[in-house]
Amino acid sequence: MIISGIDTLEFELDIENYVENAKELVESLSNLKEEGVEKRAPQRIMLNGINFEVALSGAPFYKYRLECNDFFIYFMHGTMKNNYPIKVKFLSGYLWSFGYVEAYHRFIAWFESLLPICANRISRVDIACDNDEFEFKQDDLEYFVTRAKLKRINDPSADAIDIEGKRFTGFTFGRGCPLMCRIYNKSIEITTSKKTWFNTIYLQNGSDLHNDVWRIEYQMRRKFLKECGVTSMSDFIEKKSNIWAYLTEKWLVMKSPDDSNQTRRTTNKNWCLIQKGAKDYYASPIIRKEIKVKDAQGLLDQITGCTLSLSAICNYGCLVDASRIINDYISLKLEQKGSSFLAEKEKRQNKYLK
Repeated sequence: MIISGIDTLEFELDIENYVENAKELVESLSNLKEEGVEKRAPQRIMLNGINFEVALSGAPFYKYRLECNDFFIYFMHGTMKNNYPIKVKFLSGYLWSFGYVEAYHRFIAWFESLLPICANRISRVDIACDNDEFEFKQDDLEYFVTRAKLKRINDPSADAIDIEGKRFTGFTFGRGCPLMCRIYNKSIEITTSKKTWFNTIYLQNGSDLHNDVWRIEYQMRRKFLKECGVTSMSDFIEKKSNIWAYLTEKWLVMKSPDDSNQTRRTTNKNWCLIQKGAKDYYASPIIRKEIKVKDAQGLLDQITGCTLSLSAICNYGCLVDASRIINDYISLKLEQKGSSFLAEKEKRQNKYLK
């Protein structure tokens, strides 16, 4: 199995007459953020069928941040000369659910009913290639030829925790620059991140999960993308294949130790598979469903742990007693808030883009 896909996508949106057209929305975000800071709890807002959490903090240049399970949206309070007023970050689960092109078109179709878009500008793309046909070893570092100024072995305690103890997990090429590459054991990372839905992707693409999956992931920021002639999303879609060729054939190449002179060494046969054999991942509705189910399971795990801890602290005799107390407490909190179970459920129900 060798597949490739986009794991992170960030872009900015320019809005026609932003100050006027976004005035009502920005005022709502300002009020909700203030309320959240006062109550020390993020407030929620429903926009075009999606329920967002209004974060208590923003980002440089962007005062407000909205979060749902598919993406983050950042809003400026006003405008700036060299920055678009809205920034968007797609999350990994959303991108692998639909593929980056479909994910982008779905988002734009949804967003255009909120504000009129003038232009888009890409600020970051992470392109990943996953394979289970070969693995990397710590000694392989010396065989990599790269234009990056830094290459290092990853620290297992920082990049991935192996349940059996520390072990080699991969390499990093470049740091704090417009282009960098991470090569790491994705199977270990899945264990720590609990993104087990990746295993379904691998099964669908021919893996039997007996071998570890290794990921080659390039992080590209605006300066590098601009040098490649990529400014907008359409630019990237058109030039993605050429960019991949540059990344794997020019910027970072793994050589074979078949000559004492490094310049005469041939490209490692496994690296040739990465250069030529990576096929684009085609999204499946199964992944979308699995991600949602996994979120529910995570909440159930938290509820179970909290209920058992509460029972231990308060010495409840059985699960029925604990459940009754929890039910009474939730009812009291809803009454104090002047709300109802159904009203609060609806606020939280739509956390994904349809």
